[in-house]
Amino acid sequence: MVEQEQRNGWGYVELLTDFQFQIEHAADLENRALALFVDASVSCPGPYQFTLLQPIRDTSYTSHTLSPAAVLYVSPAN
Repeated sequence: MVEQEQRNGWGYVELLTDFQFQIEHAADLENRALALFVDASVSCPGPYQFTLLQPIRDTSYTSHTLSPAAVLYVSPAN
């Protein structure tokens, strides 16, 4: 699907897929104008929810899996 979208004029969009957010993903944010984190939730209202994230050092900061806000916190762009 991604390859098809890139052929149809979406070549400026880079899709990175992974099982969980890790500290290494912070480097992927360097020189990016916009990032959209897609993460599963059992508590969001409706089928999806958009949330503006702020870089935050939360309790996931020292764990194997980071929250999207913690990835922003450790990114070089922060």
